Amino acid sequence: KLYNYPDALTDYTTAITQSPYFAEAYFNRGLTYIALSDTSNACLDFSKAGELGIKDVYGVIRKYCKK
Repeated sequence: KLYNYPDALTDYTTAITQSPYFAEAYFNRGLTYIALSDTSNACLDFSKAGELGIKDVYGVIRKYCKK
């Protein structure tokens, strides 16, 4: 909401470091990477979020992660 993407990346990365199975943190960090036009890292995080159980992420992957 504040569009402070660098701080958001730091916060999500800290959350993931402390809880490596925190699927929502991967998903939200992926969205933050999208906002920063870093599709490569976003797609890695979206993939991890999917592996950890977020089913809705696959629509986002189809939209942004074309290979």
